[in-house]
Amino acid sequence: MIINCSQCHASYDLPEDKIGDKDVKTKCPKCGESIIITPSAPEITPVDLMKSIEAEKTTATEEGLYNESPEPEENLDDAEGMEPEGSIGMYFPFEESQPEEPFVAPVRVARKDADSSTIAAEILETIKLSFPQHQEVFSKRIHFRETLQPNYLTRENTFKMKILAAVAPKLQQLLHAQEYVCRIGQGYAHYPLELFFGYGFFTRMYNNYAIICTERRIIFCNISSRNTRTTHYYFQMYYSEIQEVEQSFFGRNITFITKLGRKRIFKNVKKYISAELVEFIQGKLGQEEATVTTGLLEDLCPSCCSPLEQGLEYCPSCEVEFKRPAHALIRSLILPGLGDIYLGHHLLGSLEIFGALAMWVVLIKSFLMFLNNGKILPMAAAVVLLIVYNGVDAFLDWSMAKKGYMLAN
Repeated sequence: MIINCSQCHASYDLPEDKIGDKDVKTKCPKCGESIIITPSAPEITPVDLMKSIEAEKTTATEEGLYNESPEPEENLDDAEGMEPEGSIGMYFPFEESQPEEPFVAPVRVARKDADSSTIAAEILETIKLSFPQHQEVFSKRIHFRETLQPNYLTRENTFKMKILAAVAPKLQQLLHAQEYVCRIGQGYAHYPLELFFGYGFFTRMYNNYAIICTERRIIFCNISSRNTRTTHYYFQMYYSEIQEVEQSFFGRNITFITKLGRKRIFKNVKKYISAELVEFIQGKLGQEEATVTTGLLEDLCPSCCSPLEQGLEYCPSCEVEFKRPAHALIRSLILPGLGDIYLGHHLLGSLEIFGALAMWVVLIKSFLMFLNNGKILPMAAAVVLLIVYNGVDAFLDWSMAKKGYMLAN
């Protein structure tokens, strides 16, 4: 049976056995318009109808209940309980039926007596039809009824599905047994040191994170600037370790404060996502975690997602090698930008190399001036400026390398 929405003209192919024998009311998953679904009756052609009428007339005539002579004219339209049908000169009793109690569900069709598993399956099917470009997400452990808003095909849900698609390949490793995604968000991790030295605009593209809330903890996944894939760093934070979660005045920033006093700040979170995350997390605060010592380890291995202590060179579980902050520091001291390229920040590293080469040109010109006229001040200023530039860049690269663990290869 084909169901059509009168508002957006979307069509849905509905199995006959899903309807039952009563009218049901639902909502279009695309636009939210109400749709009343009436069980289809057997199709009757005009020829079949006329044959039925003639048969009834014959039977009535034989029994003396039907007279072919014309009846006196009377206003049959005013007859109570009678309604004209078609144009064949006959009237049939019409009884106005009382409407059934409306049943509203955010799925294509759901019977009143459907169990929770059936409704969940129908909701999942509705979401699959709404987001055909993200089919890889539906095989993962995600509570879509909690993660997405009703009337699924909305701008807000489209953004959430994009973030879910970015982290979907890693969810199998990130989630524990019987752990499901309940909320999803996105924001930019705030590192004051980078902003102080003027790198905030450039490093923002490397500080983009997906914020994944499960029943037990929050997982932070470093994702690309276009929200298409996971990149380097992974962290976790159990609800039992969070002292407080704060939302900024304008609702765009979220601050997580642990019981040990450590803060994680995420900026430019979409306002509706920020409100959802804060409300959900505040409801989880105070929960006890059985393995508290595991929860204290915030850093996760980017390969196997095992909790790690700080300062490791290899993962104890999968034995992969990590990039080392000291290597980034030495590379940047030799030539600014090399440390960023080592860390995978190719655009930022290229800009820093260009700036370093420009400073070397200034240093060479000042040295030539010193040879020609003996002025040492320009050359000394160029040397000091080059040392400061190399030192600041090396310190920043060392600091960025200590954010978390990054695979060496």
